[in-house]
Amino acid sequence: MNTRRYSATLLLLPTLLLGACGQAKAPTTSAVTPEPTTVIAEASPTAQPVAIEMEQADDEQQEAETPTPATVLRLPATVDLPRTVTYSNLEWTITEAWIDNVKLSLFGDSDETTDKYRVAHVTLKLKNPLSRYTDVETSALRFQLGDSEPVETDEAHMLNLPEGDTTTTSNLAFMIPKDADWTGAKLVLSERNREPAELPLDGPMETPHFPAEVGVSGEAHDETSTYTLLGGSLNLDYRGHRTKIGERFLKLQMRVKYDGTGRLAVTGDNFRLLVEGQPIAPEDSIQEVVQPNSVEEGEVVFIVPADISDVELKLGEEGELSIPLHIDEA
Repeated sequence: MNTRRYSATLLLLPTLLLGACGQAKAPTTSAVTPEPTTVIAEASPTAQPVAIEMEQADDEQQEAETPTPATVLRLPATVDLPRTVTYSNLEWTITEAWIDNVKLSLFGDSDETTDKYRVAHVTLKLKNPLSRYTDVETSALRFQLGDSEPVETDEAHMLNLPEGDTTTTSNLAFMIPKDADWTGAKLVLSERNREPAELPLDGPMETPHFPAEVGVSGEAHDETSTYTLLGGSLNLDYRGHRTKIGERFLKLQMRVKYDGTGRLAVTGDNFRLLVEGQPIAPEDSIQEVVQPNSVEEGEVVFIVPADISDVELKLGEEGELSIPLHIDEA
């Protein structure tokens, strides 16, 4: 029974295969497949000009966004130079000054201009007549326009302070508003609680008020010693120091004669200034040993109130001698 079933199946297989092949090869009239078409892209004759026009538009936009370089500006100082002022015993002298619109740079001089700000350039010479440094700080120097806030020099153009018995030159640069000129301009020297000084770069230069000679003199003596006051002066500076606001250095020129048999040591202990009933010790004093029948001279320096007037100079180790003083600027 199984053998007959398999034989029938095998006999039908060729017939089925031939039918399938005939079906696949039969033409179909309802759907016609089109022949494939090859498309060759041709360059448009307007493609290149459009690209060029776009590049030109980009260039024009960049030019519009890039600011036009500012015209080089140079405004020399309108006052006669040099001008000099003394502060902490240093002589501060402006030798040249101008305003321009060249950009400040940390890498040296620049040739690029700007319309964002201007720069005040000041060439400053500093002379130190002392044998050592003074106690002034570089931050004491600023540039000021009228009543505006003073500004410090650019960090690439710093102040060069001189050693003792030397002179330095500093090329300073201060950033100022873009429309500023020399109106109300000045260099300001100021430290906390110290008397300020100014170097105007607009208008006249004031005559210095200090040092100011004071008309003082007098003499006091005992059996062996004679103290003679030769003169005096008021000042804002002494040995590299600036006085506090409201104070002055009173410098007295003294002569001491000794007629005893031993020797007389003269120090700060021999001098006191009686101000409103209060004794003041000297800031500095003659330090000498006076031989018998000899004379020594030197300075005695006190720090006194700015409004000092009538005082008394006490002399001797016990303050037994005195010379009345009327402090009046000569």
